[in-house]
Formats: sequence, C-alpha cells, structure tokens
Amino acid sequence: MEIQVTNKETYKGQKERWTEEKTNSFYLKNDIMCVHKTHKKIIAFQSGVTTCVYDEFDSKGQLESMDYELAKTKKVIYDYTHINRPDNDAEWVYVMRLPKGTYVEEYDNEYRFKMNSNIKIELIGTMGTMKIADEILFPYETRCYGGKLINVWTEKF
Repeated sequence: MEIQVTNKETYKGQKERWTEEKTNSFYLKNDIMCVHKTHKKIIAFQSGVTTCVYDEFDSKGQLESMDYELAKTKKVIYDYTHINRPDNDAEWVYVMRLPKGTYVEEYDNEYRFKMNSNIKIELIGTMGTMKIADEILFPYETRCYGGKLINVWTEKF
C-alpha cells in the first residue's frame, strides 16, 4: 500500500527524545531501501520533518524476519504480539526508497533525513516480537538465555 508525503502540518512530533549520538553524515551515492517501524499507523508522512529508518544492514534483517505461523512451530517462551500494552503492540512496517543524493545523518544503526516528496513509501505489514527456544537455529541464545527474541510478521500486505 503506497503512502503519500504531504505538506500539511499534521505531525505533532514524537514524545521520546532521541538520545543516540551522530556517528556520520553523507549524501547517498545510490538509491537505498530502508525500513521504518512505528506503533501507530501513518496515513501520510509530512514533508520537511526529520524521519528515521534502520540502516541497510538492519533493514535487511527486519525484512527477513520469521513469519508468525512458522515461529509458532518453535518452542515459544513469550509471545509479545498478544500482550495488551502500547509498547508491545504490533508495529506498522514501512519500506522507504531514499533516492541518490539524499542527505543522511547516521546514528548507530539508524539513518535520519528530512522527509520529502521524492521518497517513495510503502506500508508492507505489521510486526511483533516473540522469544523462542530452538537448539538448531539459536543454540547459544537457547542455552544461555532460554531463547532468542525475534521479530515476527503478524500480517503482510
């Protein structure tokens, strides 16, 4: 589902303050696809507002997350997708294509940039987290921590 970028001033701002320190800044040499996740569904992104996405490495990991039904075939320790608390609700997952030449500031595993109408955005599904135990997939985490916290797709569009 394609999402629009608007000039309407509808964004009230996030409640949390970003605390990470900037590690780099640069202009993109090529188009890149990155993931943006939020607990509230976004109908349109506002032009001119600083937006963050996962960097290419973490975006790839997010998109390769396990499907919910497959995850349930493992030993589920905790299924956070069904806990009725705001910080554990499924997150809305968007893929953004940032075009070559976009100015990006890097903060650890995040890229931050000013939203504009050249950025293509698609809502692709919802995602939650589960802790699963699996001696084959996650032997270290299962032995040492009783399981591994993973992202799971709860719905794909």
